Amino acid sequence: MRIALSIFGTRGDVYPLGALGVALRSRGHQVLACAPEAFRAWAGAAGLDFAPVGGDVAALMERSDVGVVKMARALVADLPRHFEPLMEAARGADLVLGGGVPVAAPSVAEALGAAYRFVGYCPLAFPSRHHPPPHLFRLRRWRALTGAMWRATEQTYGLAGRGPINRFRAARGLKPIRRVWQHVIGERPLLAADPALASLPPDLAGRVVQVGSWSAPAPVSPALSGELEQFLREGDPPVYVGFGSMPVPDARRLLEIAADAATAADCRLVLSVPAAARPRAEARDGVLVVSEAPHAALFPRVRAVVHHGGAGTTATAARAGVPQVVVPHMLDQHYWASRVAELGLGPRPIPRRALSGRRLAEALAFATCPPVGRRAAAFARELRDDGVQRALEHLHA
Repeated sequence: MRIALSIFGTRGDVYPLGALGVALRSRGHQVLACAPEAFRAWAGAAGLDFAPVGGDVAALMERSDVGVVKMARALVADLPRHFEPLMEAARGADLVLGGGVPVAAPSVAEALGAAYRFVGYCPLAFPSRHHPPPHLFRLRRWRALTGAMWRATEQTYGLAGRGPINRFRAARGLKPIRRVWQHVIGERPLLAADPALASLPPDLAGRVVQVGSWSAPAPVSPALSGELEQFLREGDPPVYVGFGSMPVPDARRLLEIAADAATAADCRLVLSVPAAARPRAEARDGVLVVSEAPHAALFPRVRAVVHHGGAGTTATAARAGVPQVVVPHMLDQHYWASRVAELGLGPRPIPRRALSGRRLAEALAFATCPPVGRRAAAFARELRDDGVQRALEHLHA
């Protein structure tokens, strides 16, 4: 089959679907990754055909002033750049798989006569009476208002995206849509998350297919750099601190916080910051500053992982069997932060604005105590490792 991956988001959205793409290609299918230009080199290394679609979300996320509202506005403004490029790139596709926020993908698939399936990485991607939308997760105790939260969220999606979507559909003789997010999710979407880490609520069990998380095989998950490999061999396992695609407005301040906390916990430190911020974070003894590190290769060799709570990072740390300290920034990261604490894999989350050397040192003292380490190691054995295989079987069926 010819399969188009329509991915609009950050690395956490792109890499897991890329792992599935590599597996599909190994089965003899032709796989085309349709994503922002910034991922061209990644697609080439993974052996996937590539077509640039949409603006660079990662560049937007690196800005220190980005927020949910500003990001939503930028995504809506970028929508006109999605439909025609994706339409041209996916022409002849038998199946379109959408990941991240693939607003154009279901309409393009319908216009081309291709099948369409949405992939979510967190249960909060799917409306349910058992949880609120991702950006309102901190209001989850207000159960009586969950339905109203979802209705308001769907109305917001409609106001922002219905116009561009329906203009594209009208030009191709397709019926207009009313509910944008339901349109994106479509029929029988996939949830790429491990049931032990994030189970589906009862009202979604029959409508969403949970296949397990998708670990990225080589070359999607590259080897450690020589610099990082040498640092790991020179001493005891370090603590890793990194917030993925989240903005780091003050790299020096983050280095101070992380280094002070690691010293208090008697640990060395690997700090990951965006490439643009790396020159501002001058390393100290026992500290290595990197701009990127392959989590799957690194996490089994660290003492604890401090991260932002992305779905992929949480799953990779859980699979590595190491304790986690989550500093959620936005959206479903608060969900994963709560799951880490509930499962005993780490302490209660630290709000991003409350992050300090003292708070992080206390969290690391908790995370690195033997009982938490044993729980993290035991939990890793509960996780399935066949998420990609299960997704392949389901799609083929």
